[in-house]
Amino acid sequence: MSPQEFVDTINEAYSNKIYQEGSRGVYVGNSKEGIKIRMVLTDDGKIITAYPTVSE
Repeated sequence: MSPQEFVDTINEAYSNKIYQEGSRGVYVGNSKEGIKIRMVLTDDGKIITAYPTVSE
């Protein structure tokens, strides 16, 4: 996966993000390929960090 493809994957996950209860600004979303991405966002919705997670 190229760097741009990974950015595209993060943007896909961002578009369907779900807040993780009990966290502080942590959201999880899925790409169209089914890659689960965890994101930490600022209060105004900007991404601080994003990374793929391993499904259990």
